[in-house]
Amino acid sequence: MMTALIDGDTLIYRAGFAAQRNIYRIELYSDPEATEESFEGVIKHDFNNKTEATKWIKDHTDDPGFKDLTMIIDWDLQLSPVSHAFSNAKQLIHSIMENTQSDRYRIVMGNESGTSFRKNLTNSYKANRDPAGKPFYLDELRHYLKTHHGAEYAPELIETDDVLGIEQTQSMSSTVICTIDKDLRMIPGWYYHFKDVKMDWINELDGMLHFYTQLLTGDNADNIRGIYRMGEKTAKKLLKNCAMREEMEEIVTEKYLDHFGEGGLPLLELNKQLLWIMRDYSEVAKYVNVQ
Repeated sequence: MMTALIDGDTLIYRAGFAAQRNIYRIELYSDPEATEESFEGVIKHDFNNKTEATKWIKDHTDDPGFKDLTMIIDWDLQLSPVSHAFSNAKQLIHSIMENTQSDRYRIVMGNESGTSFRKNLTNSYKANRDPAGKPFYLDELRHYLKTHHGAEYAPELIETDDVLGIEQTQSMSSTVICTIDKDLRMIPGWYYHFKDVKMDWINELDGMLHFYTQLLTGDNADNIRGIYRMGEKTAKKLLKNCAMREEMEEIVTEKYLDHFGEGGLPLLELNKQLLWIMRDYSEVAKYVNVQ
């Protein structure tokens, strides 16, 4: 029997954003003092994104009379009914089950308080995240998944990734991690990317190579600094001949010392704690009192 371990956070974001649409709007007025309320002759152009809107402006700058118009650029959020977001989530779950040939599933979501021991280690962790960059129906989807699909919250201080990593490690041959988060590729076992619809087996060496590659590159999504201008291809090239974790450790340590000097070792240890995904609940204990 196969159990799909579903990353509820990425599931919610995909289902939620699919039920909303940002419209970038350009409004043109012939009266410099006009507003949408006072001027009935406003010309409106809607675009799917800011890039399209910017291109339209550039393409029409030289049009006759264009420079005489007053232009206002704004954006609007168009929402589908919340039932559409629920339906999106249900369809994603069904797709995951079918494509992984799983018999059952567990959905794990971020803990209720939003706490993380990683944030206690450094204020910079995920500090680059835009609080407004969340789906409108986030709370509704969390409630829906909990009440209709038995979704569970991660324990306080640890994150969804940690729970998935621990559960996969305990039952590797009968579970599959289902996510679009590349960080979880460090966990040995089955990995299913439900955006790319691709399933891979990750062995212990693959997982370690992914972890040490991240130490070299850092993680922009989580605001974790790596070696300046060290891309994934370069990092993998440095590690490609490594057959043991100790060899990877030696190479990464050398790079940190070369790049950061005396501050390299403390930064490396911090990054290990930020990037490492737990594989056993016993690992949680050493972080419970981190303040």
